[in-house]
Amino acid sequence: MSTSPLENPAIVAIALDGIIEALTANPRLTAARRSDRAKGTLDIVMSMAPADGGELMLAGQAVLMNEMVADAARDTQMTDAIAIRNKTRAATVALARVFGKGIDQLMRMKGIQVRPKIKEPEQVKPVFPPPESTAPESDPAPIAAKPVSERP
Repeated sequence: MSTSPLENPAIVAIALDGIIEALTANPRLTAARRSDRAKGTLDIVMSMAPADGGELMLAGQAVLMNEMVADAARDTQMTDAIAIRNKTRAATVALARVFGKGIDQLMRMKGIQVRPKIKEPEQVKPVFPPPESTAPESDPAPIAAKPVSERP
């Protein structure tokens, strides 16, 4: 009788086959490289010592998200168009945040202390008071030019 759900190959397949397929689907990879990549993916996931199917899925997603963030960062560096680079960079940052949340969830499930959330900064009072306005309170009367005869 199995002591862990992870000893059931069907559970591992359901949790990881899609992820492994996504990470090995590059047509430029040789069959040997594809096989090495699949084994490496499985090794990395299992090195996280998932205790059940939920942790197994989160570990697999962490490996997938890591690859997606790296791929997006490579794409960002390859483009010359500033607008596209900025959009890609923003999407990569958002993806990295999702990745971080998945890692935090996996760590919580394993009972590992998750980094504390960063507090919003408190409103800081300025050290110096704001400068007083030098603008007049009301519109002054226009200054009349001196007549030409009175000029030096």
